[in-house]
Amino acid sequence: MKERTQILKRYPYSGQIVTFFNLKDIRQLVVGSYIIIYKVIHETQIDILTIHHSSRDLGSREIEI
Repeated sequence: MKERTQILKRYPYSGQIVTFFNLKDIRQLVVGSYIIIYKVIHETQIDILTIHHSSRDLGSREIEI
């Protein structure tokens, strides 16, 4: 997982926009069975909001953005 997330250091906008929120700064990166949902603060900072297993319902979680 760590290797895959290293891309976010250079390209924070490389993840897909999370359609659940439909905000350009809330993005997701799929790593195996997990979805890392993060917020781009600026080009040099992201905040990881949650790491979510894809078999679970995202709609049932409360995620603070």
